[in-house]
Amino acid sequence: MASAFSDYFRPLCPVDKDVNFVVCTHGHVDHVGNLNLFPNAVHMVSHDILQGQDLYVDPPENFDKGVPYCIDGENVQVISTPGHTHSDVTVLVRGTEYGTVAVCGDLFEHEDDEKLWAEFSECPEKQRENRRRVLEIADWIVPGHGKMFKVNVALGQSSYG
Repeated sequence: MASAFSDYFRPLCPVDKDVNFVVCTHGHVDHVGNLNLFPNAVHMVSHDILQGQDLYVDPPENFDKGVPYCIDGENVQVISTPGHTHSDVTVLVRGTEYGTVAVCGDLFEHEDDEKLWAEFSECPEKQRENRRRVLEIADWIVPGHGKMFKVNVALGQSSYG
């Protein structure tokens, strides 16, 4: 399967050679797969970081207390945002045409998830706290399921958190 996938996409976009870093926001099977297609990339799945085939690297000290893992200086950072699982991460991309974009995985299931997210949360209190934190940082959210959405500052905490 991986070979067929790779053979199909390689002529369209030789991503396997161009991708230096792959982040999976958490380890659920609907969010992780085909990491082998990026053999030259650093892989980060939740708080686990793998360089090469067998070199595990620790995230920064106090990563779980808010210290970001910098992929591209201030422009691309990974922050710890547990809640949906105990080791979720969010990728923050700054300076885009949309402003700051947060790729959140299931921290936000989709835009209208206020009645849904807590049902699937391993730690609803932490997830609520991290949802609010990301809403204060981001202009746009890429949720785990569904389309990207603009943060509505007027609704803010009550609608999303």
